[in-house]
Amino acid sequence: MLAIVVVGSAACLPSGATESASPAPSNTVNPSSPHVSTPLATPSLTARPQPTVSILPPLARGALPEAGVVVVRDGFGSLYRYDGATGRVEPVISFTGWTFARQTASGLYAIGLQGGVVFVPWSGAPQIVTCGGVALAISATGACASRRYGPDGGLYVQYPGAAPLRILPPDWGAGQIAWDPSSRRLALTRTVDQRCVRCPNALYVITPDGSPRLLYDTHVDETHFGPLGAVARVLWSPAGDLIAASLSTGCAGCDSSAGNGLLVIDPASDRAIPLGVTPEMAPDIAWSANGDLAFVSGTLERLADSELKLRRRDGSITTIDPRGSRPAWSAAGDRLAWVRGDGSAAVVDLAGGDRRPIRCADGDVAGIRFDSSGEALLLLCRLPGSDLDRYSIRYVASGRDTVVLEQVGGTLAYAIGPDFFDLAAWSQGPGRE
Repeated sequence: MLAIVVVGSAACLPSGATESASPAPSNTVNPSSPHVSTPLATPSLTARPQPTVSILPPLARGALPEAGVVVVRDGFGSLYRYDGATGRVEPVISFTGWTFARQTASGLYAIGLQGGVVFVPWSGAPQIVTCGGVALAISATGACASRRYGPDGGLYVQYPGAAPLRILPPDWGAGQIAWDPSSRRLALTRTVDQRCVRCPNALYVITPDGSPRLLYDTHVDETHFGPLGAVARVLWSPAGDLIAASLSTGCAGCDSSAGNGLLVIDPASDRAIPLGVTPEMAPDIAWSANGDLAFVSGTLERLADSELKLRRRDGSITTIDPRGSRPAWSAAGDRLAWVRGDGSAAVVDLAGGDRRPIRCADGDVAGIRFDSSGEALLLLCRLPGSDLDRYSIRYVASGRDTVVLEQVGGTLAYAIGPDFFDLAAWSQGPGRE
């Protein structure tokens, strides 16, 4: 027979004793009972008002033909297209979660949450792009690098009008990927042993014949990298002769306080030139058409003390602004614009040295970019007086300062603003890859 023993929490009683009922709990304090604590008063809780996230479609102020077409992405990744000729704003595609992948002369490529690709022309209907797998990167000519899983898994490349081609097996360890400007080479990271928490990796270039060539290795042994960390992001120069690579330890707090290493790598000679540390934000590293590199030097923890610097093609480095960020180049590479720490922006002519201030009429400058001629500007202006990120986009040219779009944003406000080049694509000006 199975005996069941019930274990309770009552104390053992002497033989023959009976257990009396426990008195009901009381909030009355008995002064003669020193061990009884005075109950705390029930606090009166007042809820702190929280801002309501409001993602509304952007609004246009009217027609402005010289502003061209602006494709803007809202806080949920929905795409809208403003046509300056008509002054209308229309949704591009019903799905959400899009991120900008590549701006070209004819439109914009965007990648969705599941790795699908859409091409949004400056005019006309959007087109779904076949990529051969989960899209990772789009080249200037529309070539797609993607990843497949399963028996036929690996890294694939598909050029427009051609069938997808597997270039690396799934166990090669491909990570970050970036196309060169010619669409004939890929820079990519490789992580061989992925069992470590924060793994070292190496940077390779895949040449047109399909063979990977090692450029830079972060390993000090099988499972550890050097003090700068592993390669986290790569950015080709417009001529394709240099690569800017930022490195990360994989520890957010460590990178925030110590900064992310920045290297300029020459693929022809494999030479790596250290440029110190940066906050490692994509908007703060920008190549010019001439091979000059504007970058923010400093750390995320002490962002207010970071400096905007310029590395010229000859290797010389100068400080442009002790509190500058978000650099943007003119198409010719002869002018540089950036955001200043006081809420304004500045534009400098590198040949003559002339510098002029730029301000938003309705808030602080959060982003700036040139049109193709270098004469007109598009500004991202953060509006004051709200717990939400609210922005307007303004078109500024000689004698003209006009709002193109308003009611942009609507997510919770953060100290660091969005990347203007990842928020809006502009038909009248160069993108930033």
